[in-house]
Formats: sequence, C-alpha cells, structure tokens
Amino acid sequence: MKTLIQRLKERKSQLDQSSFHALLKDSSLAPQDRIAFVPHMLFFVMGFRDMLRSLEDTSSNDPLQEIVNVHCEEDSTHWRWYLHDVKLLISRSLVDPKALDPEVIWSEENWQIRNTVYETIRQCKEYDSPLMRLTVIQVLEATFDSFNDCICHPVNDLEMRDELAYFGRMHLDAEEDHSFEDWLLVDEETYGQELEASKAEINQGRFVIDSLFDAFDDMFENWCQKGESSLSKISVAS
Repeated sequence: MKTLIQRLKERKSQLDQSSFHALLKDSSLAPQDRIAFVPHMLFFVMGFRDMLRSLEDTSSNDPLQEIVNVHCEEDSTHWRWYLHDVKLLISRSLVDPKALDPEVIWSEENWQIRNTVYETIRQCKEYDSPLMRLTVIQVLEATFDSFNDCICHPVNDLEMRDELAYFGRMHLDAEEDHSFEDWLLVDEETYGQELEASKAEINQGRFVIDSLFDAFDDMFENWCQKGESSLSKISVAS
C-alpha cells in the first residue's frame, strides 16, 4: 500500500503544477476568462455518473467494496450541482452556452475530455477487484482536490463561492464530509498494514494511477486551452 499511496501523492503533486493551475490562479486575468472551460466540462461531469456506476457492486460483502459503494452513493448527485452552476453562469453571461452544443461536446478538440471518462470506465472494468476500485476512487478524489485548489481562485474573485454549488462551498463541504480515508492525508508508513496486496496488485495499482492521471493531465491541459482561447479572442477584439 505504501507504494500506491506514494505514487498517488507524486502524481497529484505533478498535477498541481499544471498550466491549468497557473491560469486559474492568475489574478491578473479576468475571472470569467479563467472559467471559460466550465461548460466544456459537461461530458465529464455527466460521465462521472457512469464512472461511479462501473465501480459499484452492491451484491458484494467485501469491506473494501462496501467502502467504494458508500463513496459512490455520496457522489451520485453532484452532477445536479454542476447543471445548476452552468445555468447560473450562463444567465450572467459569464460563460459561453455554445460550448453545450453536441457538435462541440463531441468535437475533435474535446476528445481529451471524453477520453478521460472512457479511460476511467475501461480501468474499472479491466481491473475490477475491490482494491483496484478503491484505487480509482482515490485517483478521482485526488484530481478533484487538485481541481478545487485552483478553481476556488476565480470563484472567489467573482464573489460567487456561496452561490455556486459544484464550484463553490457546497461541493467542498461535501468532499470534506466523505466517510472514507483519503490516501493524500494518511501516513503511508502505517496505513493499510492490514491490507494484503500482492506484487501483481501493486503493479496493477501503479498502472491504474498513472493511466488515469495521464488522462487527467490531458483534460486539464484541454481546459487550460479553453481559457487561453478566451483570452486570445479578447486580445484580438481589443
């Protein structure tokens, strides 16, 4: 377990240094330009429901699978918060509703977003032991933790932390109330000593962690490009 926890922390630290983070944290840029990617998240957020479904197994009595099932239930309705926020941001002309057009969602330029959903579900089906499913959950939580570290900057600059649900205080509070142990916060020297993981499972876990973080790296870069594109349009217009 120590090997998997260390690898998760390493990849999360790398993700925190992405250009996407730099863009969202840049207070010299207008906050509405930094959140230009938000409507482009639609496929990922709605696809997240299918990711959770592929992780669940309510017929299992395995303790790790039960932890996964509880977590999936806790996250199962977050998509509603996203739809609420997108509608609110569109109503205030803060994001472009054209990004919700199916031709945009399924465009070549948004392949990385869709592929993150596909890759996550593929990993869930191929490596379907309770430990691997828990590993996927830990990756999803780590990437959202990374996302939250940077999205809070433009949200706070817009003074909408209490108005927004998915991107605001409500989602953050829900994440902090999760009932499972977050590998980012545990001591890898002592955590999970009672869990028996074979060398094959450790190798599988590393592969799952790296594959999923690679997909999220690409998706974050895609979202960063959406913000940079918004800035370019403003520069040309001026």
